[in-house]
Amino acid sequence: MDNFYDTDLAQVYDLMYPDLGQTELMGRYFNKVSSGNQIMELGIGTGRLAIPLSAAGFNVSGVDVSEPMLTKLKEKDHSSQIETNILDFSVDQLDNENNDICLLACNTFFSLQETEQQYETFLNARRTLSKEGVFVIEAFSPTWLLSKGQSFAEMRRLSAEKTLIEQYSIDQTTQLVQVDSVILSSRNGEAIVYTHKLRYVYPFEMDAIARSAGFELLERTSGFDGELYNAALPMTVSTYWRNS
Repeated sequence: MDNFYDTDLAQVYDLMYPDLGQTELMGRYFNKVSSGNQIMELGIGTGRLAIPLSAAGFNVSGVDVSEPMLTKLKEKDHSSQIETNILDFSVDQLDNENNDICLLACNTFFSLQETEQQYETFLNARRTLSKEGVFVIEAFSPTWLLSKGQSFAEMRRLSAEKTLIEQYSIDQTTQLVQVDSVILSSRNGEAIVYTHKLRYVYPFEMDAIARSAGFELLERTSGFDGELYNAALPMTVSTYWRNS
């Protein structure tokens, strides 16, 4: 898995992905699909989800490939409740089998550009789950993304001083998405420039990989509020259970 979350991006990551009530919805959703409260988050990052989930009563641990992101998490985790490790979950083997929920959020699954990496991630999720555990994947809907066109740009304000501009280029043949981004600061004129590549998969493709790794689809929704799945909506939440 590529690691492009350096120190500069770690400092602004929470501005890029603010919590707009999502973790509260997540907590309710997790209580619906699981009777346990032990969560393993793959790609835990700065703890933007893990810290509020921990405060809500879940026992959260996680792994991430980016040391700067985990450093930011530790700065924010004042109670030191969240255990983390620097690991690449698409390569390094996880094996504890005591988690009720394995979470992979915010399009991180699509950061895995090879089918083998996606398969290994499902295997790792299986290894880290109890027999009744569930694997929850949050990602954008490919159908929704493609409705925007093969090339488009977006701009949004992250704060009073910072603005994010993103240029998307989509290759439907390879299902690759290149996102060229710049974060501009009006205070000092500095810019953070980076490129991120994703490879989306359609739900039927994700389900096939899941089955090959020993999972079955429990349900698919268009958000953690439980909205019925609609490919035209931005978000897809796919929840899988271990089939043995």
